[in-house]
Amino acid sequence: MFRIQREEAKAVQGALWISGVHYLVMPVSFLGQMVLARILLPDDFGLFAKAMGFMELLFLVSAFDFPTALLTLQRMPQIEDTVITASIGVAGLFIFMGVMLSGALSWFFPVDVVMMFLVLCIIRAMAIIPPVYGAIALRRLEFKAWSIVRAIATILSVISAIIFASLGLKAWSLVGGQAVLLASTWLGYRFVTGWHYQPKIPRQTFQIVVHFSGQMFIARTLENLFHRADRIILAFLVATKSLGYYDRAQYLFMIILGMITEVMLNVGLPLYTSLQADTLRLRRSFELSTFALMSAIFPVGMLFAFMPDVVVRSLLGSNWLPVAPLIRWLALGVLVSPLRENAKNVLVSAGMVKCIIRVRAMQLPVYLAILVGSVIRWGVVGAAFAFSFALVIETIGFVWYARPLVSLQYIRLVILPLLAALAAGGTGLIIKISGFGSTIAIIAALSLYIGLVFLLERRRLLRAVQLLARESFGHL
Repeated sequence: MFRIQREEAKAVQGALWISGVHYLVMPVSFLGQMVLARILLPDDFGLFAKAMGFMELLFLVSAFDFPTALLTLQRMPQIEDTVITASIGVAGLFIFMGVMLSGALSWFFPVDVVMMFLVLCIIRAMAIIPPVYGAIALRRLEFKAWSIVRAIATILSVISAIIFASLGLKAWSLVGGQAVLLASTWLGYRFVTGWHYQPKIPRQTFQIVVHFSGQMFIARTLENLFHRADRIILAFLVATKSLGYYDRAQYLFMIILGMITEVMLNVGLPLYTSLQADTLRLRRSFELSTFALMSAIFPVGMLFAFMPDVVVRSLLGSNWLPVAPLIRWLALGVLVSPLRENAKNVLVSAGMVKCIIRVRAMQLPVYLAILVGSVIRWGVVGAAFAFSFALVIETIGFVWYARPLVSLQYIRLVILPLLAALAAGGTGLIIKISGFGSTIAIIAALSLYIGLVFLLERRRLLRAVQLLARESFGHL
C-alpha cells in the first residue's frame, strides 16, 4: 500500500468532479434535443446536418491538439502564449479554407447551405482557442472550476438554442447554440485563469510546440481513421438496417469511452506531466488511477458481456435487441479501455508521441484486414469483434512502450478485479436464467462485485476516500 499525496488526492477529486458533471449535463443535453425536435422541422435538422457535414471535411486542420501540447510542455518558457498564438494561426487557416470551400460549394448548393457552412466554419475555428485557456486551468489542477465552466456553457447553449428556435430562427437556432457555447467557454475559462495574452513568444518554444503538435496531428489522424473505418466499410458490405444496429452499439460503447477519455485527458495528463521528475510518485499515481478506473468500468463491461439484452432493452428499447450480441463483443473493448487510455496519457506526458504513432500505424492495417474478413464472414457482429480486438492490440502496444516509465501490479490491479467482475457477472446471469428477473440479477451482480472489490482493496479504498475528504473539506 502507498501513501496518496496532495496532487493524487486532487486528481481523485478532479475525476469525481469531471465525471459527475459529465453525467449531470448529459441528460440536460438529451432533453434539450427532445425539445428542439418538437419545435423544429426535419428540414431544419437536415439543413444543419448538411452544413455540419461539409464543415467536418476541414476537421483535420484542428487536430494538432494544442491543449495537450500546453499540458505536456508546461516547463517551456512562455508556453501559454506560444500555444495560444499557434491556435490563433490554425483558426485563421481554418477560416481561410472555409471561405475557399464555400466559394466552390456555392456552385452546387443553395445559398442557405453555403452561408450556414461558412458561419459554422468561423465558429468551429474560434472554438480551437478556448480549450487552450481551459488547459491552463487543468495544468493548475483547477478541476472544479474547469468542470463548472463547461457545465454552465453547455446548459446555456441548450437553453439558447431552444429560445432561438421558439423565436422562429429555425435551423439557425442550432447555429446560435454553437455560438453561445463558444462564447461561454471562452469567457468562462478566461475568467477562471485570469490569463492575459501576450503575442511575444520565444522562437525555441514555438519550434518545440510545432514539432510536438505535428506528431499529435499524425496520432490523431490515425485515431480518426480507426474510429471511422468500420462505418465506411460496413456502408459497402451490409444492409442499412444492420449498419443502424452497429451504430447504436458503438453509441453505447462511446458513452463509456467518452467518460474514460475525459477523465484521463483532463485529470491524468496534467497530473502525470507534473510528476515527470518524480518517478516513484508517477508510478503510484498510475497504479491508483488504473485501479480506480478499472474498478468503476469493469461492472459496465460485466453487464455488456453477461446481460447485453437487459442493457439494450433498458437504454434503447425492445426494438433494438439485435444490438445485444454486438455490445457483448464490445465488452472486451470496455474492459481494456481504462488501461489503454491511462498508458497512452503516460506516453504523451513523457513526450513519447512517436510510440503512439508506431502502435497505431501497426494497428490500423491489421484492424482493416481483420475487419473486412470478419464482416464478410459474420456481418456487423464481426465488425464489433474486430473493433475490440484492435483495442486489445493498441492496449498491449501502449503498455509495452510505457514499461520504462511506470510499473503495474497486474495480478492485484487488473486480474483480481477482472475475476471479481466475471464472478459477479456469472452469478447475475445464473439468477436471471433462474427466473428471478433482470432487476434482481443486476442488483445481485453489482452488490457482489462491490463486495469483492472492497474485500480485496479495502485499505486502498479507505485511504483514498479519507484523503479525498481532507482535500475537499479540510483535515477531519
